[in-house]
Amino acid sequence: MNKRDIQRGLAFIRMGCAIVANDAKAQNLERFNQSQQRIKARHSAAQSADNTIAATATLNADTSEIKGVNHVE
Repeated sequence: MNKRDIQRGLAFIRMGCAIVANDAKAQNLERFNQSQQRIKARHSAAQSADNTIAATATLNADTSEIKGVNHVE
C-alpha cells in the first residue's frame, strides 16, 4: 500500500462521513420541524380551549346577572 492508496482511502472515508453528516442533519431538521408542528398544534388547541372557557364564563355571568335581577327574596 503506497501513499496514494492511503490518500485515496482517506478521501473515501471523508466523503462517507460527509454523506452521513448530511443525512443526520436532514433527519434532525425533520424531527425539529415535526416537534414545532406538535407544539403549534398544542398551542392552538389550548387557545381554542381558552376561548371556549372565556365564552362560557361570559355566558354564565350573563345568566347569573339575569337571575340576580329576577331573583325574588
